[in-house]
Amino acid sequence: MGQPTTVEDYISQAIKYHENDQLEKSTEYFHIAAQQNNTIGMIFYGLALRHGWGCKTDTAKGFKYLQKAADSATEMLNNINDTTNSQILKTGLVLAIYELGMCYKHGWGVPKDKTKAAHYYRMAADQGDPDAQNDIALCYYKGEGVKKDMKIAAKYYRMADKQGYGTMGNSWIYKEKYNY
Repeated sequence: MGQPTTVEDYISQAIKYHENDQLEKSTEYFHIAAQQNNTIGMIFYGLALRHGWGCKTDTAKGFKYLQKAADSATEMLNNINDTTNSQILKTGLVLAIYELGMCYKHGWGVPKDKTKAAHYYRMAADQGDPDAQNDIALCYYKGEGVKKDMKIAAKYYRMADKQGYGTMGNSWIYKEKYNY
């Protein structure tokens, strides 16, 4: 792989390094992109820090990068058209929002906060992320971070199921009494 010249080159090569299990080099390149305020770079550098991919685990620093990415993501999502590159970018931005919810749910880099976790899950779910749809559905099912509401839980479980991300044992979501 040649030396990258643009932030997009750093992202592209970082992904290739990650796929080839060269995590230190991958994380180095994601960090370079993140330092240039590239949202995708911030997301993946934040995830690398959180999980210790090619670097020392630092959940607090990872959270800060994910939060910065999610903050810029909410602005950017409103300005994306439907081209292929835009869809890839949108997927990355929604990932940043979802991962922020995961940080709050598990206390990765921040104190656990079920209400904030549910807030970010719902944002990502409403943008079409099936993992977020299942997670916010579970929040409504259990009443974690939100008021328990089986109809809303069923609505989000159905959304995920339509994308092929159904949860085993959830046939109850299609009962008429849970129609929203």
